[in-house]
Amino acid sequence: MRDVATRYLAALDEVDRHVQAIEPARWTDPTPCTEWDLRALVDHLVYETLWVPDLVRGMTRAEVGSRYEGDRLGADAVGAWSAAKRAAVDGVSTSSLDVGVHTSGGELTADEYLTQMLFDASIRRMAPLADPPG
Repeated sequence: MRDVATRYLAALDEVDRHVQAIEPARWTDPTPCTEWDLRALVDHLVYETLWVPDLVRGMTRAEVGSRYEGDRLGADAVGAWSAAKRAAVDGVSTSSLDVGVHTSGGELTADEYLTQMLFDASIRRMAPLADPPG
C-alpha cells in the first residue's frame, strides 16, 4: 500500500511544480475542459486534496460535512493549493492506511482511494496548468 501512497505524493509534487509556475495573468486561461479555466481546475484539485487527510484517517463524508465548500482559493490560489498539499502529505504520511475510506462511491481500501487520487492528480496535471521552469 505504501507504494501507491509514494506515487500519489510524487504526483502531488509534480502538480505543485505546475501550480507554482502559474503567472497571475494566466488564471483565467482556458483548459481542454471548456467549463473550467485554470482557476477552476486548481480549485478542483484543492477540493479533492483537502479531503485526503480526513478520509485516510477513517472519517466519513458525513463527519467531514461541508467544511470544504465555498471559496477554497480566496485571494491566494497558490497558497490554498500549497496548504491543501501539505495537509494531504501529512495525512498520508502519518496514517496507517489500514482504514476503510468512505467515498461518495462507497467504501474503498486506502490503496484503492489513493489510486483514484493518483489518477486524478496525474490526469489533471496533464491539463495545461503552466510550464514549470527547467
